[in-house]
Amino acid sequence: GAALTVLDLETGAARPGTLRDIAQIARLVDGLNHVHFYLRPCIPQDVPKEAMDLNQYYAALTNTTKNVMAAAQSVQAARDVIEMARMIAGGEEALVQRPFISFVTSWMISPLHFATETTRVLLEVTKNRIPVALSSAPMAGSTSPVTLAGALAQVHAEQLSGIALTQLAHPGAPVLYGAIPSMADFRRRSYVGGGSEFGLMNGASSQMAQR
Repeated sequence: GAALTVLDLETGAARPGTLRDIAQIARLVDGLNHVHFYLRPCIPQDVPKEAMDLNQYYAALTNTTKNVMAAAQSVQAARDVIEMARMIAGGEEALVQRPFISFVTSWMISPLHFATETTRVLLEVTKNRIPVALSSAPMAGSTSPVTLAGALAQVHAEQLSGIALTQLAHPGAPVLYGAIPSMADFRRRSYVGGGSEFGLMNGASSQMAQR
């Protein structure tokens, strides 16, 4: 949900993401019956960083009736987005009853370490009873054990820690088990997003979340 570049359909070339991309993809998602919410797919780089979060939510919300999920870079940004959503919904309780926005937080620095500022964002969102996906993203062989079983054990522990934290701070807060286990490329020391193990571990994470 945070690609820096998009493939331009007119030129065929990769270029930085824009607010227009977010709006157009939101309109596409709105017409796809089997897609149930809209996770912001790219980072809009044509707006100032301090205004990015509010603008990306606005661009998406004006082009789809489905739930819009994105990240907030700071506690104040989260507050601004939530306040805008309350204005659209008609009040705080109206938004809680029909939360058409949600957040994704990569609050975990694997292995097993909370990222301070993102954890503050997470707690701000749950305090306002807005759904949030807890997205721990360890890389097998880099920030988690190289074996798939070891990586899954770690990501499960990290997800449970996030659930425990949010429920201790704000009992009943709506949170999603959003594990993103992946693996590292040992030749390039980089992230691998398309390996077959990625799908296997995500399937296993879904099973653990359900259990």
